[in-house]
Amino acid sequence: MAAVSEQRAVSLIFKDVSWLWQTAYNCAVQGCSDQDNAGEQISELFDISRELLEACCNASPVDVDSESRLHLVNASFAAMSGQVFSVREIVASTGAIDVE
Repeated sequence: MAAVSEQRAVSLIFKDVSWLWQTAYNCAVQGCSDQDNAGEQISELFDISRELLEACCNASPVDVDSESRLHLVNASFAAMSGQVFSVREIVASTGAIDVE
């Protein structure tokens, strides 16, 4: 009986984390078209989405579907691209890179 309760709890947590990564991903995608000058925040949302999706993939007892893997790749690429663009903007405006 305890194993069933534990399995249900894990399932609920998995669903919650899955909902969180999807929400972060969708907000970041929407932010790309709706927000100006929010590159760092959008990149951060993609990175958060990637981290949560990685946690879901690692915790999944079954093989991860190709759609989830595609979202993982897209989130990783978008987060990294956004960070590169942010650094370029900083260099263009200040002429220097802040190491932090």
